[in-house]
Amino acid sequence: MKKMMQMNDKAQRFVCMLLCGWIALCLYSCHDGQLAEELEGTWHTSYTMKDENGIPYTEEQKVKFMCVESNSKDGGRFMEQVTAEIENEEENINVRCKTICTISGEWEIIGGDLYMTYNLSSMDVEVKDMNYELSENTALGFDILGIDRIKLEDNITEEIRRNSYREMYKVYQQSNKETDQGFCFEDLSIEGDSMSYNTSDFGRIKWMRIK
Repeated sequence: MKKMMQMNDKAQRFVCMLLCGWIALCLYSCHDGQLAEELEGTWHTSYTMKDENGIPYTEEQKVKFMCVESNSKDGGRFMEQVTAEIENEEENINVRCKTICTISGEWEIIGGDLYMTYNLSSMDVEVKDMNYELSENTALGFDILGIDRIKLEDNITEEIRRNSYREMYKVYQQSNKETDQGFCFEDLSIEGDSMSYNTSDFGRIKWMRIK
């Protein structure tokens, strides 16, 4: 009889643990579903970074989250746009322009964290607002050599586009390798038109809804 009571106690504890786990899973699932609904829309943020030479530049990021109904996950598709203002001087040529990188992918919320997987084949980079200045000696040398200024600008633009594409591709490729679900942005919080999450390198990033 004593052994039976001990077994019953163990069985009761096991059932209680299962029940607690099931309740926690349901609560997480409901919370994730609510976050997914609130996340749908277009969000914007900006921040200052430094290039490999330590020169600061500003990046603006815009992401459109679209929910997709599913019985297996709380998430959908997204379209991301990163705009960087670049100013650089190299070989007596001062360049100012903007690079715009666009990429799409899939997102999912698991346990209150946002996971994003990037479709590398969808990535594209374009260069806008190109403005460059030559030093007097460089400009004189180009004129003597008869170098076409339009072709020069096209060459500079293409070089910047290729470099930006290569660097952004590495970033997104590495992000996809972080977890099986893609890159994790921890502790997602949404309050009205304000959204934030934790990152390992920039701390807590804040976004504002624009649509």
